[in-house]
Amino acid sequence: MPVDPHPGARYLIGPIRRSTNTGRAVPLPPPGQLASLAMPSSLHRLLASAIFLATPAIVQGGETSTVTIGHPFAYETAATAMSAGGYMDITNTGDVPDRLTGVEADFPRVMLHTTEMSGGIARMSHVEAIDIAPGETVSLAPGGHHIMFMGLKGDPFEAGEEIPVTLIFEHAGPVEVILQVEPRSATEDHGKHGS
Repeated sequence: MPVDPHPGARYLIGPIRRSTNTGRAVPLPPPGQLASLAMPSSLHRLLASAIFLATPAIVQGGETSTVTIGHPFAYETAATAMSAGGYMDITNTGDVPDRLTGVEADFPRVMLHTTEMSGGIARMSHVEAIDIAPGETVSLAPGGHHIMFMGLKGDPFEAGEEIPVTLIFEHAGPVEVILQVEPRSATEDHGKHGS
C-alpha cells in the first residue's frame, strides 16, 4: 500500500487556479461563476505593469538599477511575414549603468538587432547588448535598435494583439512587458520587418 508523503494535506480535485492573495492553489468555481475570474482590462494590466516596472533592483554598493518602459509596441505585419520588430523606450532611472542583454518570448528566435545604413541600403544585424547609462533613455525604434521576432510562420501580428516579452537586464534582472500591436499608418515603411 502506497504511503501518503503529505499526511493530513488536503488534495484539490478538479480545475484549480493560484490565489492572487496567498499564492496557494484554490478550486475554480462552477462554470456559471467563471465570469468573475476574467482577465482584467488592458488598462488594469498596463497599470500593474507600470507598478512592477518601477520596482528597483539592488546591486553592489547599495546602488539601485531601475528601468522604466515607455510605449512598448509592434506594428501589424503582412499575412506572409516571417519576422516582426518590437519597439519601446527604456529609461534607466537608477544610479548605475545597466545593459539590456536579451529578450525572451514565445517565438522560435528572438534577438536584439540594430539597423545600419550601408551604401543607401538598410541592413539589420544582431547586437549582444544595449547599454543604458543612468538617467538615459534608449529608444528601440524602426531604423535603429529593436527586438526581432523571427519564425512567425504564417501567424502575423494583428492590430490589437498583445505580445508578452521578458526583457533581461544585467542589473535590473528580468522585466515583463506587453507589446501592443498597432496598425501601420499610410506613411509607414511597409518593407520593414517582413510587413
